[in-house]
Amino acid sequence: MRWLSLILGLVLCCAGGIFAAIESFKQPSYAINEQLNAGHTVGKTYLLQEIEQQKELAAWGWKDADLLKSVALTEYALANNNLSDASVALLHTASDHLSEGLALSPVDSIGWLRLAHLRVLTKASPEDIGQALHMSLITGPTITPLIASRLRIALVYWDYLKEDDRTLFMTQIRLLKQWKPQEAATLADMNERNQQLFSIPTY
Repeated sequence: MRWLSLILGLVLCCAGGIFAAIESFKQPSYAINEQLNAGHTVGKTYLLQEIEQQKELAAWGWKDADLLKSVALTEYALANNNLSDASVALLHTASDHLSEGLALSPVDSIGWLRLAHLRVLTKASPEDIGQALHMSLITGPTITPLIASRLRIALVYWDYLKEDDRTLFMTQIRLLKQWKPQEAATLADMNERNQQLFSIPTY
């Protein structure tokens, strides 16, 4: 029993060390994520360092929803620094990481909206773009700052949206007209079809 206790103690100590190491790797990701979410510019060097740290975490087989979403945002920011072929590939990687993170933690309206945007940039199928928009809408239908951003994408892919989703987005149009009339007017003026949609009475 004494030997068993010693072995168990060693296992727990090792596990504690592993988790402590993982947490130490995760902290920079969250810090960079906060900077990017606040609209601040993060230098390319820091972004590259962050990507390398995440590769080390991946080698442990560690998957964490928040971390995957944070890494995706880092990759997206890095790709935006340069629209080369490598950056396009990085956008695909960011889309994959964000999809993984959202699969683990799907109640994230802004995360789904970012995924929809990434899928537009990577020329994903309209159905996949519509699916991300649908999830963004149902997980945060009344988050005011997201409504116009969702509609900008939804209106472009309107013909590909499911009928039920079009009904939901008509409700988004109503909310935008009530809460942000100037933004609604800007979207409506983009083309004739938008003008027709925004002129339909919604109750």
